[in-house]
Amino acid sequence: MSTIGRKSIFSHEQRTLEHKVHNQIVSEENYLSIVLDVVGAHKPISRFYPEETFDFGIYFIVASYDLEKIFPVIWSDSYENLRTLLGTDENICGRRCLITSRSSRIEDLRKSKISFLESKRNTYQNEQANNYSSIGGLYGVVGNYESMFKSYESDTTGGIGETWTRII
Repeated sequence: MSTIGRKSIFSHEQRTLEHKVHNQIVSEENYLSIVLDVVGAHKPISRFYPEETFDFGIYFIVASYDLEKIFPVIWSDSYENLRTLLGTDENICGRRCLITSRSSRIEDLRKSKISFLESKRNTYQNEQANNYSSIGGLYGVVGNYESMFKSYESDTTGGIGETWTRII
């Protein structure tokens, strides 16, 4: 794209701006991965990545399915957000994640963005089920035996609550 030959200053500036924006586009690549370990100042050495010690910050030791290699990714947000959103190291290890990076070089992978994939399944109790309730139990009197026995049957549409899936 050449910027030579424009008649007005305005059209020349617009063409120059389009030229700059077009040349500054950076493509990003996504890699499906799994978190193997969490390291940092609290735990500087990982058995999955022994060639480096991590004295500051928080790093996730990640194994990529797509790249077939193990590499560290720095956590770019605050420590409080990490512990509030994701919990302890044991809760984070084994979770699947998506690594968004500029390229597959180690330098770019270290500074890439990590986002965790959904591993939580919500299956709550069915609130529409007819559960037996009576105030007769307060006085030692049970009025409707049939509804009482049906309330103990298992509900096939409800679930057991929140469950988490882990790979390792």
